[in-house]
Amino acid sequence: MAQTRYQWVDNCKTIGLLLVILGHGRLSPESWQQFIYSFHMPLFFILSGLLYKYKSPKDTLVHDIKRLIIPYLLINCICFFVKMAILYLQGGLTWEACYTRFIGVFVVACHTGVYPPVSGPTWFIITLFFARMLLSIYDRKVYRFSLTVVSVICFVMMKKIEIDTWLPVDSALISIPFIVLGIELSPFKTKVFDKRGSVLVFCFVIVTLSILVISNKYNGLVDMDWSSYGKNLAVYYLNGVLGSCALMALIIITPISSKIDEFCTIVSKGSLLVIGFNLLFVMAFQTLAEKIIYTHTIKPMVGIIISIVELYIFFWMTKLCQRYFLIILGNK
Repeated sequence: MAQTRYQWVDNCKTIGLLLVILGHGRLSPESWQQFIYSFHMPLFFILSGLLYKYKSPKDTLVHDIKRLIIPYLLINCICFFVKMAILYLQGGLTWEACYTRFIGVFVVACHTGVYPPVSGPTWFIITLFFARMLLSIYDRKVYRFSLTVVSVICFVMMKKIEIDTWLPVDSALISIPFIVLGIELSPFKTKVFDKRGSVLVFCFVIVTLSILVISNKYNGLVDMDWSSYGKNLAVYYLNGVLGSCALMALIIITPISSKIDEFCTIVSKGSLLVIGFNLLFVMAFQTLAEKIIYTHTIKPMVGIIISIVELYIFFWMTKLCQRYFLIILGNK
């Protein structure tokens, strides 16, 4: 049975994907990156929780191999051959470059630099896979809350004794509270606000963003991929929740045209493509810009335009994959 789609969730995911592109490379100033990174990945985990439906461990494994693991492998294989071709054209193709990157596909999140990732942003796919497997063990609220506490404790211990598991176990642990929050918020995903309610929600967004700006300045730059949470883990979770909830609330009360809704639905269905290939696109643009156009830092508005253009490219890539290569979208 096809999963029910919620238009505001698709719209929210599209904005989140735009922020992912904008946060990569040099498409935005450092201050923007610090703000974006404070909540853009927590947003995706909360949205995953909103749409979460419990399945047994066996059913979750079978479902997520098709939905996550196979697309992950296909995306990384494509990126692998593209990067090998680039190295060949640059005269830097060696046996060591081949096998270290090949191993990097399976190591996923090695931060030692020994095995560089092929498609770095796809750490999210494997992290979500691990987190969903943990959540599939038992379908009770008390288990989810216990798992949240245990995950945070284990994460803190891993950071304290500096364990690098290579596979993104640490990222999965730090993501659990966001997914559980999404699961608990899922009854409200069909909530509709009247005019008065929309005004109250807008006020909530303003207050929330104000708090986020202040607390974000205190906590500093974070990066879930590297399990870097800034100065304070509690503030990291607070910022992730504040930013995500503010964006979700704003999207819910904002009227959007049907054409934009259609665009967002397609892009949302191709979210794995955006996650897997966006950094490759950003790097290609940067190389082209530096050699042909200019070498100066990209201005924020130019970065936003480039990010929107990339989303438009992914829109057509998704439509093409829906017709000829559905498996890379997770069989959606």
